[in-house]
Order: sequence, then structure tokens, then C-alpha cells
Amino acid sequence: MRLSSIRWIVPATLGLVSLAAQNGWAQPLIPGGPDREQDWRWGFYLGWLDGVQIGQVNVGGENFDVDSETAWLVGLRGGEDREYWGWDVSFGIASAEIDVEGDPFATGEGSDEDLDLYLLRADAYYYPTGHDWGEGRVRPYLSAGPGIGWFTSDFDEVDGKVVYDASAGLGIKWLLGDEGQTSLQLDYRWHFMEDFNRDLDNMWRQEVSLGMGFRF
Repeated sequence: MRLSSIRWIVPATLGLVSLAAQNGWAQPLIPGGPDREQDWRWGFYLGWLDGVQIGQVNVGGENFDVDSETAWLVGLRGGEDREYWGWDVSFGIASAEIDVEGDPFATGEGSDEDLDLYLLRADAYYYPTGHDWGEGRVRPYLSAGPGIGWFTSDFDEVDGKVVYDASAGLGIKWLLGDEGQTSLQLDYRWHFMEDFNRDLDNMWRQEVSLGMGFRF
């Protein structure tokens, strides 16, 4: 599945911010409302992974550098929050183009090929302020966790590669609406990726995403 069409990420992100404002992100939680000691949520997110050199491949006895452009990202996640800690599991798909320097197919297909990364990960969250900020609505956090990814590409030398992922980051959640049933989450994350066979370079990537969450 190719996801180059998710260039709508910018207007969608603006729509999320507008929705947050309409749902009362500045209103305090109702005193005596639902018990917030345990908070199960699911949601979606939109974002991007910055470009990176994937590695050097050998084609027909010649070495070529393979670079990924910025990858647009869409995903789903679900998990649990308590006052000072939480966790979630997420599945995302990042779509980008790759450039092959000195592409041997320059007279044919060209150097721009599609690349998708399917990324499954689990993250732990730490909320240092608990429920103390903004009537319990404003929740900054630190996060970290492991993951696994799978590359698919039109370029055979990258297609089918499996990588492991270690990530760490920080972000903030805002609980919205009268009872905080929905939330807005802004997340920055740093990734280290390496394929199991070590055919590719170590990949140090940055991710920024904005998502919506829904309590259940």
C-alpha cells in the first residue's frame, strides 16, 4: 500500500486544533467528575519522520547511497494513563520517497522510488506533574520504548528489510471537553533504528506528531 497521498496532513492537523478549541480545552474539569486515577484511551495521530540516509547498497558491482526524504506518518494507538505514569501501544505507517545517488536505472525508472515503513511499538509514559497543572487538564510527559519496523519499497535492495527501533521523547497532553473525554497530544520523539542483518546504516530519526485521544 502506497501512502504518498497523505499530504493532507497539514490541513488535517489544523482541523484537530480547531476541534480542540471548540471542545473547550481551557475549561476546568468538573469537580466530582469521573475518577481519573485510571484512564483508558485510544486515538490516532498524524506527523512526520525526518529524512535520513538509509545505507549504501551494491547494484551490479557498484555502490550507491540510498537516502529517504521526509516521511509523512499516520497511525493508531491505545493504552492506559494513571496520575504519574502510563503506557500505550501504537501502529503507524510512514510514507516517503527515496533517492539513489548514481542510480544505475537513471535511463529507465529514475532515482525516485516509493518507501513505506510499518512501525509497531510500545511506550511507557512518565507524567512529572501528575494532575497538578490546569485542573488536571495539562499533562507534560517523558516517554520511551521499543518497537519493530518493516520497510516496503519499489527499490528491491531496501524492500522487505526489518528493523528494530528504540525511541525516547517528550510531549504534552491536553484533556478537552467538560469531562476530559477527548484529548489532544503533541509529541516529539527521537528514534534509533537498525536492521537485524545490519545491511543498512544505523538510522537516527526525529518524529513530530499531533494526535487525538478518546476515553473509554
